[in-house]
This record gives sequence, C-alpha cells and structure tokens, in this order.
Amino acid sequence: MHPPLRHRFRFAAALLCLALAATGCFDANLGSSSTTTTSAARTTTTLVPRGLLSRLDQVLPGQCFDPLPDRDQRPYAVLAIPCEQPHRNEIFDRISYRAEDSKPAPRGAPYPGETAVRTMAEQACYSRFETWMGIAWTSSDFDIETWYPSATSWAAGDRSITCTAMEFRGRPTTGSARGSKR
Repeated sequence: MHPPLRHRFRFAAALLCLALAATGCFDANLGSSSTTTTSAARTTTTLVPRGLLSRLDQVLPGQCFDPLPDRDQRPYAVLAIPCEQPHRNEIFDRISYRAEDSKPAPRGAPYPGETAVRTMAEQACYSRFETWMGIAWTSSDFDIETWYPSATSWAAGDRSITCTAMEFRGRPTTGSARGSKR
C-alpha cells in the first residue's frame, strides 16, 4: 500500500473514532475478545445541540437560529434552525457598519471601538424593528439582540451588523415573528 494512502486511512479511522466517541456511540470494548455475561444500558451525558452549526453570516435575514450553549464559542457560530421549529433568535436585518458620516467603513479602516460599533448597531436595529414586526419595540413581546464586529473580526474585514429578534424572556418561539405585531 502506498504510504500516503495508508496515513489517510489511519487519519480517517481516527476521525471516525473521535466522532463516535464524541456522540456517545463508541464502545471502547468493540472488537475485544473478552466477553461479559451482564449488560447494562449505556448512559451518555454528551449533548448534541439540534440545528446546523453555521457561521452567523451564513444565516440570512428571515432565518432562525439558537446561540451555541458555550458562551465562549458564540462569537464564532450559531445553530441554524428552520423557523417552523422552536428557536430563540430570528434575523430580521443585516447591514454594514457606517461611521458617523454615514459612509461605509472601508477595509483597512481602524476599529472605531466597541462602544461606537455597538451604539451604531443598536440604533440601526432598533430603527428597523417596527417596520419588520409591525409594532414598536417598546410595545413588543420581543427584544432585540445585535451582533456586531469585534476588534478581531474587524481586522479580518468584518463590517456586518446582524439584527435579531428574540422573545423577551428568552423562551423559544415557533414560526416567524415577522409582521406578527407581538
């Protein structure tokens, strides 16, 4: 067998074992010659979140998602979920960051600071909410959560602001909230 191909098989086998172990479906005794006369139900504590792991910029306005359970991973990905299924967030708009002069911030522009970016994101999302929901945010059962560039993502060219709606108490909802006047 050609050495690089053998290494690919070993690598693929190792990945398969890791995937099975991570999902709780791997039996370390599989293939061993020892046998036991007792059996017990296997308990797993592995949590497999529902949804498709996606970068936030891959989830489009009108689509829904759940944030990742691990707060440290939330800036990097979300769990995309069809809006017909229970979900926590629905994207209602995505816009590009604009400086105080209303011009788009070009690639290579210095990061304006978290306060400036967050303020612009919140103002933009709050101003678009009523048109999307059909009711003012102050009268709605929904809250607004904004996702905006960090200093790190800004340096990589990110200028995207994502406006999402979520039930005020954080409970999952089913279906789109667009135009619901809730």
